[in-house]
Amino acid sequence: MKNTLRAIISCVAVMCGVLISGCAASVSRGQPERKPSASETEGSVLPQREPKEWIDALYEQVDELEYTFEASNGRKIFGYQWLPQGAETPQEGFPAIIFVHGYNSRSKNMKIDASYFVKRGFACFAFDFCGGNTLKLSDGNFEDMTVDTEIDDLNEIWSHVISRDFVDRENIFFFGASFGGTVTLLTLVQRQLTPKGVVLEYPAFNMADLAFTGERGWM
Repeated sequence: MKNTLRAIISCVAVMCGVLISGCAASVSRGQPERKPSASETEGSVLPQREPKEWIDALYEQVDELEYTFEASNGRKIFGYQWLPQGAETPQEGFPAIIFVHGYNSRSKNMKIDASYFVKRGFACFAFDFCGGNTLKLSDGNFEDMTVDTEIDDLNEIWSHVISRDFVDRENIFFFGASFGGTVTLLTLVQRQLTPKGVVLEYPAFNMADLAFTGERGWM
């Protein structure tokens, strides 16, 4: 199990490193950085406003629902559902994104990222892992949370989201942040889930090594 986890995470880390290196190389060989013109920035997603103003603007036209569902193991999992405000459900359903929060974070913290995609026609979901943080609203104790319990939770969340009648089952994505990125990858492999795509935001690829060695350090 130890070698398998390391192999999975190492392969993904190498792939990301190659992509990042390629992007950096192409930039270094190009011309000096050029500031975009006014016409290029016109109509950008985040206009020049104070931070609170553009966050409030991002939340506009987003319908939010807080709710709890019961997992197959009896645990109650709390989360959020965000939909385009007033939009009619497409015949095939909305494409959907499942946001996976990081260590000691919670679903509420994914709202800014989710709102960006909701305004582009996605249904977005985020849930608190059971015991996933000290402020979580799902069942479970923080000291009982493990990688395996979060894999179980994410598998339950996947099953819950694909059961929504307004979701396009063929177009569901994962968006995993930090430790949530690592949990996402392990869940996909161990539970053989088949999302349309995966986004990893600063994934904590070194968590397996830290867990096996007992080392402490920033991820």
